[in-house]
Amino acid sequence: MGKKVWYNYWQPPYSSEEPKYVASGTFNWESDLLKVLPEIKSELMSILSARDGQLTKHYADEVNSSGAEWHTLAFKQWGIKVKSNLKQAPSLANWLRRHPRILSSSLNILNPGAKITEHQGDTDAIVRCHIGLEIPDGLPNVGFSVENEDRPWKENEILIFRDAFNHKAWNDSNKRRVILVVDYILDDYQNSKSRISINVRSFQILQLVVNKWKSLKSWSKGLHRFLFFQIKVLLYILLPIQKITGVLRSHS
Repeated sequence: MGKKVWYNYWQPPYSSEEPKYVASGTFNWESDLLKVLPEIKSELMSILSARDGQLTKHYADEVNSSGAEWHTLAFKQWGIKVKSNLKQAPSLANWLRRHPRILSSSLNILNPGAKITEHQGDTDAIVRCHIGLEIPDGLPNVGFSVENEDRPWKENEILIFRDAFNHKAWNDSNKRRVILVVDYILDDYQNSKSRISINVRSFQILQLVVNKWKSLKSWSKGLHRFLFFQIKVLLYILLPIQKITGVLRSHS
């Protein structure tokens, strides 16, 4: 039986004796990624150029300092492919295919002057990995912190951390910061990755619904759990379709 999974939506705050950051070179996908990173980076920067540097505003306004400074473009979303975006990044698509324990992958921009306030990730079942593509400056002007332990991003290098811990980011330079983000499911949870992915996607949809209809915020936790369960059932019904078609919601 695997370890009990921690989920942010029901069980904050997170506490663990595990290290906040994970040393580079720990996972087998890292060396493979670095081999193909020039091709992947070229594809991603071409996508950015074609979009005039514009991606999709991150859904979680509460962790943005202005609500419009953290932008993403998803290629894989908790086990479900975003096929329209992957077609534009074939090297990334091939790398993701070789490493099925990568549950999510996205391009991420932090605009000049932006701050992502302290928050926790969705679950302790993954480590989150930042691959530097455009890093305008180092500490103290541009950086990342997990439980007040600061680290810089570096171009063409991988920064790995436990997403469940409180973390934040900032860009006090006058240029954008661009990274590739991937989520890797840990050994203790890999046999439950489908269930974990469904749970996290259900939490995220619940957050989107509550953010859209503000009156739902006053609902009791019991009613939120009931709504979460309905979303989860729907996602299980849709899962066979999504495995073929990819995501149903636009990520472009």
